[in-house]
Amino acid sequence: MGSATLYLTLALMNRHAEQPGAKRWLEASGLQQLVQRTQWPHYYAKPQVGAHYTRAVGLPVLGQQRFSFTIISRTTARITLAGAMNLDEPASYSVDESGKVLFELNEPTRRLLRRYRTRLRSIQYDAAGDHTTITICAPLIPPIRVRLDRTRR
Repeated sequence: MGSATLYLTLALMNRHAEQPGAKRWLEASGLQQLVQRTQWPHYYAKPQVGAHYTRAVGLPVLGQQRFSFTIISRTTARITLAGAMNLDEPASYSVDESGKVLFELNEPTRRLLRRYRTRLRSIQYDAAGDHTTITICAPLIPPIRVRLDRTRR
């Protein structure tokens, strides 16, 4: 089932109270049950494989820093840092229904962040805007949110 069909089905599901014919058609076709079984909002809220998100920012204490988040597969992403901190490591990830990216950093990544007394607090994916937001906690300053825009389709 293509994304256009899913979109149409969801649109009809949202309007079935206004149009009884649409409700009967959805019940007869079985599409409503299929969409509910596949939990379409959860499925749709994940970034596509091959997507690349990046941003360069000037950070207090650390200076100029480039952040990149690349989706390698459905369960693996690559986190790249260039600047004061240099890193190019894969990380296991998943996305929950709210768009929060749950990730597990490997030991070299954790070691580098500890050296700078910095940590990645969270990564959030926004499906509507197709961007990610990384929250960084550096020493002596409040958490910083960096929005990474998609650069590659």
